Amino acid sequence: MFGQHHCGGVILKKLWVLTAAHCVTSYSARHFTVRVGEYDLTKPETGHTETDYSVEKITLHPNLYRPKRYNNDIALLKLNKPIEYDSYVWPTCLPDSDDDFSGQEGTVMGWGFVKENGKRRANILQKAQVPVMNRTQCQELYNEAKKKIRFEKGQICAGYREGKTDSCQGDSGGPLVVRQNGRFTVIGVVSAGIGCARPLLPGIYTHVPSHMSWITETIES
Repeated sequence: MFGQHHCGGVILKKLWVLTAAHCVTSYSARHFTVRVGEYDLTKPETGHTETDYSVEKITLHPNLYRPKRYNNDIALLKLNKPIEYDSYVWPTCLPDSDDDFSGQEGTVMGWGFVKENGKRRANILQKAQVPVMNRTQCQELYNEAKKKIRFEKGQICAGYREGKTDSCQGDSGGPLVVRQNGRFTVIGVVSAGIGCARPLLPGIYTHVPSHMSWITETIES
């Protein structure tokens, strides 16, 4: 946006990208460009070319995102033309609506800050391995930390009780994925957090399985 990296996203189909609602609610579609095939923000990639796509339409969840509660923090971007897939650019798999990934190891990716209160975002795509928790487990940790955040059905968290590894500011909209049968399935969208990698405060993600009926209806229409 405005020539700068703004948020992450993940390809679902040739015309559709999934991201966080809070990344796009303040601007119209014409302000956004989706770049695919990016790895190093400071120079052109070797072996392939990054490609930019204009955003034709932004679709928000019908129940709408509520900033103070972080729920329904999910959006779909329809592009102006189909993405061309290659060995570097391809879509993620989607989960079933009743899939439970708690206890599994997830991978979160983005160009956000590498530490809390950092002075600059990462120029090279970062990734981190974090255990996935269900909303009950998330709520217990946040309660223990005496934070007044209520986890709702469409939310999960991922991280360690002791902190140390987490998504951070600037990673918003990016995917939390798990590996299944050699392929990656997107199960979460980076949504919110208190600081980065703090004990008892794992990162908050929009739970993709909970929103599958809306996602499927939108991208198949």
